[in-house]
Amino acid sequence: MIHLLLEFSNSYLIEFMAVVLGLCLVIRLIAFYSNKRNDGYFSTLVREITVSIEKDKEEKVQIKDIDQYLSLFLSKISDKLPNRSLRFKKKESNPSGKKIMSIDGYLSGHENFVNILRSETGIFHCETPPNFNEITHRILGQDSNWTMILKKLPVDGVSRLIDIMPGLFVVFGVFGTFVGISMALPEIAKIDFNNIDGSAETLQVFVRNTAYAMETSLAGIVFSVIMTVMNALFPIKDMRSRILKKVETSLQTLWYHVHFSSNHENELLQTLKALNESISKLQSQQKGGAKGPGEDKAA
Repeated sequence: MIHLLLEFSNSYLIEFMAVVLGLCLVIRLIAFYSNKRNDGYFSTLVREITVSIEKDKEEKVQIKDIDQYLSLFLSKISDKLPNRSLRFKKKESNPSGKKIMSIDGYLSGHENFVNILRSETGIFHCETPPNFNEITHRILGQDSNWTMILKKLPVDGVSRLIDIMPGLFVVFGVFGTFVGISMALPEIAKIDFNNIDGSAETLQVFVRNTAYAMETSLAGIVFSVIMTVMNALFPIKDMRSRILKKVETSLQTLWYHVHFSSNHENELLQTLKALNESISKLQSQQKGGAKGPGEDKAA
């Protein structure tokens, strides 16, 4: 088994590394543009949440039922979000030319962020601010468009694997060098120094194995550089961190809006008004008490 592995490495390691590089580049690009779509989706989501909150503040919307308000609020927002997961196809037999939703698209639509957020509205009933970072990770963890690439590959696992590929290519190159040298050294024993001409073929095998050993190291370095450059040009981790921060901030803004909306503001204003009246009465009583002794003395 080991001998077969060494024979394969000595003959096809560079080709194997080239295939792995191609697959990594394709997956990297797919993951990058998938997260690009997620970035556009969540950027629109954050913008619409901010705009809707500001509009509700201007109109002084009263929030009497949190669940009902959030249901209407999220429905308004979902209509303005870009398409991420749902796939539409136009059938030729459809005379109206309307878009028809596929079954897979319909099923995956139940996993989008807004529908998941609807199931997590319990966080808005808490009187104290929850851990928004934990909630954001929990909600996004249920979104297949966020966690998976092409509904098949986990984004985090693929991203970590691709990030370590530059180092692995160098390791493959060094491994190929040692394999090539180990396969070339036994050929020296076959050389008949008294008959150099007859040993020409053996020398060719030795030189070919040694040259291939050096070539694997060079290939590993080149592939490592290519992968490093691609990782720098098409980052995934940084983009996902920015998206997480956007979503966390929007959830925090929405929570504070629900809890300190006009309804709660009115209650707060009433409390402050009652407190102000109590303070005014207390001050009046103190003034009345201060005048009493002076009037008695004048009398």
